[in-house]
Amino acid sequence: MEEYLDMMAAFSHNTRFSEIKEAVIKKSEKGEESMTMFNIAEELENIGRQKGMQQGIEQGIEQGIERGIEQGASAKSREIIFTMLRDRQPPELISKYTKEPLEYVYQVKQELFQYAREEVVYGTDKQK
Repeated sequence: MEEYLDMMAAFSHNTRFSEIKEAVIKKSEKGEESMTMFNIAEELENIGRQKGMQQGIEQGIEQGIERGIEQGASAKSREIIFTMLRDRQPPELISKYTKEPLEYVYQVKQELFQYAREEVVYGTDKQK
């Protein structure tokens, strides 16, 4: 068993085989039940699963931060477009300054007019 783990450690350059070998030696010194290949495979699977979960968590955090930054930039750009439209700036000029596609500016403009109509119809004007 120990020879097999030494061979796997040498071929894979992975320290987990050495760690498992140490665990096997400790168990045999204590007189506990010896480890079988099944136990070793199970331990390797658990280690792999833990590493995979950790990598997934780290990647998820990175992606979440990236998406948060993108959403924040998008919200800021949308806010600027709303403000410029309220100041009656032409969509072409807004597109030039915000570097957003002209189609997107027109889409935001349509949403702004829809919101303005809702204020008139439902009386949700903030000045009242």
